[in-house]
Amino acid sequence: QASGAGGAGGEAPSGADTVEKLCHRLESSTLIDDRRDALRAIKSLSKKFRLEVGTQAMRLLCDVLEKDRSDPDLCSYSLESLLNIVSCDPQEEAEPGQAELCSQFAEIFVKQSANVHLVLECIDETDSRVRVPALRALAALLESQTKATQEHILTFPQGCGRLIDVLTDQREYVRNLGILLLVHLTRTNTNIQKIIVFEDAFPRLLEIISAEGCSHGGVVVEDCLRILLNLLRSNPPNQTLFRENSYIAQLPVFFEDADSGDEGGAGGSDAEGWSTQRVTNVLQMLSVIRVLVSPQNASQNTRASQRAILQCGLLARLTAILMASGVPAEVLAETINTVAECIRGYEEAQKFLAAVEAPANPPRPAIVVLLISMVNEKQPFPLRLAVLYAFQSYLFRNPDGQAAVVSTLLPASAEATSSITAGQLLCAGLFSSDSHTAWLAAVSLLHAVHGNSVQKEQLLRVQLATGLGSPPVSLLQHCANLLTTNPSARCKLGLLQLLGGWLTQCPLVTKAFLNCASNVNQALAELQGSDHTEEEGLVKALYAYLLGACFLAGHTDLMALVERRVGAEPFLECLGKLSKSEVFVKSLKSPQPPSQPSLDYEFSRMFKSAEPEIARALGATGGSGGSGTGGLAQQFTEHEAVVTQYKDLIKEQDSRYRELKTRFDALQAGSEQLTREKASLEETVRSLRDQNTVLKAAASGRSGLAPAVASVAASASTASSSMPSGLDQVGQQTSDSSSSLVQQLRDQLAARETELSHLRAELDTVRKSSPSPAAAGSSGGSVVEAATAYFPDDYDQVKLENAQYRERIAELEEQVAEVAKLSALRDSLQRRIDELLVIEAERDQLRSELAQQQQPEDTQELKQQLDELTSERDNLKSENEDLLVLLSDQDSKLEALREQVKSLGGKVDEEDDEPVDLEEGSDGAEYEDN
Repeated sequence: QASGAGGAGGEAPSGADTVEKLCHRLESSTLIDDRRDALRAIKSLSKKFRLEVGTQAMRLLCDVLEKDRSDPDLCSYSLESLLNIVSCDPQEEAEPGQAELCSQFAEIFVKQSANVHLVLECIDETDSRVRVPALRALAALLESQTKATQEHILTFPQGCGRLIDVLTDQREYVRNLGILLLVHLTRTNTNIQKIIVFEDAFPRLLEIISAEGCSHGGVVVEDCLRILLNLLRSNPPNQTLFRENSYIAQLPVFFEDADSGDEGGAGGSDAEGWSTQRVTNVLQMLSVIRVLVSPQNASQNTRASQRAILQCGLLARLTAILMASGVPAEVLAETINTVAECIRGYEEAQKFLAAVEAPANPPRPAIVVLLISMVNEKQPFPLRLAVLYAFQSYLFRNPDGQAAVVSTLLPASAEATSSITAGQLLCAGLFSSDSHTAWLAAVSLLHAVHGNSVQKEQLLRVQLATGLGSPPVSLLQHCANLLTTNPSARCKLGLLQLLGGWLTQCPLVTKAFLNCASNVNQALAELQGSDHTEEEGLVKALYAYLLGACFLAGHTDLMALVERRVGAEPFLECLGKLSKSEVFVKSLKSPQPPSQPSLDYEFSRMFKSAEPEIARALGATGGSGGSGTGGLAQQFTEHEAVVTQYKDLIKEQDSRYRELKTRFDALQAGSEQLTREKASLEETVRSLRDQNTVLKAAASGRSGLAPAVASVAASASTASSSMPSGLDQVGQQTSDSSSSLVQQLRDQLAARETELSHLRAELDTVRKSSPSPAAAGSSGGSVVEAATAYFPDDYDQVKLENAQYRERIAELEEQVAEVAKLSALRDSLQRRIDELLVIEAERDQLRSELAQQQQPEDTQELKQQLDELTSERDNLKSENEDLLVLLSDQDSKLEALREQVKSLGGKVDEEDDEPVDLEEGSDGAEYEDN
């Protein structure tokens, strides 16, 4: 067909010419076969001549979808042509400019919501020739222009429901296309995710997963699990619905045979019975479970999901996988991470894991088996990190579990048992030559005593034999000695975190640590040294934290020593390097350990809370020595007092602002009612004008005049009886509230200026009392400057809040001006109502005279009265126009008043000669009068 469209000459037509002729044929042909042939040819050319077809035929293709819906061939060719225009094959993506061209055509197509709606309507067709290309075209649009296409789907009636219905299509290839489409649709839009869920997406997806063979299924199962992940991730309502509808109870069947022990050797991802697709499916399902119990979720949601997982037997199935053989390493590591989050902070689940035993002879606790894997250097490091996460989660808010682990290290317990214990494994790992193993063991021991002073003191009883004939050494001292003998920075990171957590808030451990002078000397030597790498800087900061933990225990002599040998400011600077480091920020994001040995989540939280306390403790004990720490502490105290006063003032101003905002809302509601009354009044005036016209027409005959006048009088009476009451009420409220609002606002600003003057005076006193620059030169600057440097955020916050307050005052004054305008408008409307009442009275009088006089000669006199009435109406119209002029003048005055009010903040405009006094002078009087 394309060749038949060419010219009669010997030169072959270009692609653009061919497409143009085919488009003309499609648009002008009346026979359905001709149009079908032309559209078929356009489809065949749409890939090779994408630019020409996209620019010339896109509108025609949309017209076909709209007008020829009954012909499946035409719809099919049109949809396939659109698909070729807005998407390209992977081979075509390598060609320069093709991918960008498809993206541009997709953007052009989705600019009109009607185009996307046409594709959605085609999805309703049961004919696979139409439904399949429609699904593929919509998926291509979602992939290229996700946000815009999602918005158009939301605006289409039952758009999401139509797509969910595709999942019930009996033709698998159609259903699978619907699944792929939902993967793109549910990625980001929260509203679409909620609608999809309420369209029963969960049961349909779970049915497909079960029908496809669960973990043994193919890529269809993977896609369904990706949809579940999209629907549940960062969407608490969907998580709640998934849990409350008991869909969690349907998940254990997915792992039905994953814990069988006949799959072959452990470790490899190519283990027998574990295909690549099965590994992917299991990892996706584990991700779904982790989304439900993620520590980032709300605590009540996480706890409810943990309870449901324990009760339905899913946790038991996961722990069985941990103890099974032949499980690939990546599946095992992700399963351990999932179990960790299922038990974290949940006492019942932690007890369940403690009772699990591995199928060995003799049986061993699952915790011990996991720790054996963690201290084994031959295991993959991600797997060892997963075990650390599980051990941390087991001990999180579990004092009984902490006591059980520490008890295995005590002498009596070590003599009573001959089997391997958790404590023995951790000690062996702590003294390992492998830096990764030492770090893992140190962080594990940290969690065994974290936040538990009793276990910290019990751990002091642990004694270790360092060699034959040598006296035993405490575990605390042995860890301190390892810091000097082990050159690995990674090992030092783990040991220092263990010692820092052990010393924190436990005076007995602190005293034992300081009893050995070499510990303090080693820490001071490290602080005085230089750091060349980031890890060395972290080590110095952790040494500073060790000494800081001793400061908090009340060892003032140690603080004096640190000030003499290191200096207060260098010490605090070294301590602050940790909280400013990138690894510290990353460690606070998630409880899961990082991919490389670094800072622990719980230790980072502990350091974050203790750092300001250490700074205050060091500042409070300084004297008048070279570092000037005592003066600095005094300035800290004075500065905190000033900042507190500012904060209290801002809180008071904020509460006042909320009160004024509430009152303004009431005034605004009254103004809206006034606007409605005004509209009703204008309608009444228009009606009166129409009836005046009727009176003029009826003036020639007495019989028609009286009923017209009566009608006008009745209408005026109705309007006058209904309008004044509402206007009086709203007007009175508006007037009283606006004047009260202005007065209270002025009082508040005056009080604020007085308070700020007082605070400025106090601040000047503090500055005058600080040392002179010459006297403070030895300490690196004035004490006030040092105090300001320690609290830059507070000063900036105060300045920012003051600026916001001034903006609020300006907004309120603008609103007060608007209220004044409404009040003036209410007065003008009231005057117009009074004039209407006068007209009503005159017309009543005219009606009475008409009833008493029946002689024809009175008609002339009546016409004269009507002329007078018409003249009065014209006068009223003229007065209304004068009123508009007055309102415009009033608006100008109010604008000038608003400019005066804006100066309430104390600032002086550039064009003004001097500041405006709000409490005295003619301007203030004028403000009150207005």
